[in-house]
Amino acid sequence: MGHVFESLKEYLKTASEKELQEDWSALAHLNEVGTDALAYANQIRLTQGLDLSELDRQEEKGHSFSSNDMNYLAA
Repeated sequence: MGHVFESLKEYLKTASEKELQEDWSALAHLNEVGTDALAYANQIRLTQGLDLSELDRQEEKGHSFSSNDMNYLAA
């Protein structure tokens, strides 16, 4: 970790303003993050007309899941 830090300090010390701007522009796309999980769930809820507040238990093809189950013990 120390090597990365020292390398970054040296880069920031020696790089020109133009180089810094070019490098920053090249990495700008990494800041374009999509919607987070809550925003996505809300969007689906609104577009599909779902009431997600009542989905505590689902049963499908003989399988059931409850948010109150101790499924975490399986891991």
